[in-house]
Amino acid sequence: MLGVFFSYVRAWGEEFARDVEQTLDDAVDDERVRLDDLFDANYVEIKGDAVRSLARLFDVARVSRDGFAPPKYRTIYDHLVDESLAPVCDEYAARDSKLVFASVTDLNGFAVMVPGPLRRDITGDRLRDLEGNRIKRIFEDTVGLLAARVALDRAGEAPRRASRTALLERGIDLRRPPGARPFMLQTYARDTGQVFNDVAFPVYVKGERFGSVRLAYDPAA
Repeated sequence: MLGVFFSYVRAWGEEFARDVEQTLDDAVDDERVRLDDLFDANYVEIKGDAVRSLARLFDVARVSRDGFAPPKYRTIYDHLVDESLAPVCDEYAARDSKLVFASVTDLNGFAVMVPGPLRRDITGDRLRDLEGNRIKRIFEDTVGLLAARVALDRAGEAPRRASRTALLERGIDLRRPPGARPFMLQTYARDTGQVFNDVAFPVYVKGERFGSVRLAYDPAA
């Protein structure tokens, strides 16, 4: 620790990744979710009657049957791990007031879980909701995919929404490598216009790559 805020973020990110891994490993061990299902990439847009399924996370009373804008998605597994991942994200996002978010993403940028300030009730105000409710979206922009696939060689050759099979067919090794956990630091402007430093760390479940955790903070910190 040299006193630079990034040093603290890096240490928190390592711990965050370990806690998410333990949470997902426990879910598999307790048979709350199948390991193969955790790698599901068949995203289904949430609209119609399915909108009510997200009431477990925030108020959806103001959402039309046409769904969300930007769209939100569901997978086979995410509803099975939401309740256990939410407090983990909340804990790390609360580590310091300069942190903007602490989120869990799969390999395609699907925001599996985000902290409380990013899963607020839908108000019907587009700009307010864009900033305050970012869960279950797919962030497949360049920054989002680089964070989701951090440390995966040749991952840029794969489709933006790639199945596990598609990644493996391109020779991308999804097994946990030996050595220290790598990370990636990016500085970018979010779609709300805010500029953040974003630090991503890979996450593994039972030794297989699941996705990443991301911690973001104000560069002025």
